[in-house]
Amino acid sequence: MKSNSTDDSWRLSAIRVTKYDSQYRNEHGHYDHSDWTSFSDIGKTFDNSRLTIEEYLKIESKYAAVAKHFFLSHRCSQITVRELTKFPYDNQDIFCNHLEVRLTYDSLSESVIVRSDNIESVVKLVLRGVIWCELHCTSFDNVAVRFGYDLYMYLNSPNEIADTISYLRQIGLFAD
Repeated sequence: MKSNSTDDSWRLSAIRVTKYDSQYRNEHGHYDHSDWTSFSDIGKTFDNSRLTIEEYLKIESKYAAVAKHFFLSHRCSQITVRELTKFPYDNQDIFCNHLEVRLTYDSLSESVIVRSDNIESVVKLVLRGVIWCELHCTSFDNVAVRFGYDLYMYLNSPNEIADTISYLRQIGLFAD
């Protein structure tokens, strides 16, 4: 999803986090493997395997854990929500019976500050397509998590983030 901001220079230094295995990328970097890309794909079949809610939530939790790890490794105890857009939804199932995710949705507004230990619900809402936003460390503005289409998440930091990259690979995600 595209930022409302006109300055996309952050992309030049971002580390891209994804569930997509790089072995399935062609010589141009395009992902050539049939795979699910969103919450709305639950119940559909990809490579002879039906995406279940359990499988989706497992992957979603990995993204949320990476974002939390990233902010905590930068000693960011508070994160500012920026560029917030809330999308209408017509199905309560989007919250997957998780009260904290629903409460987070209701409480979000532009520039609201979220504690890093509660950032996972915000990430889940973005990945489910219910909101879009950027997450910036309140005390270090150039430390940020941003999102793209098809389950891409971007990490920006002026510091070395090898520990976060190691962590995300350890839990089964990819970085490039």
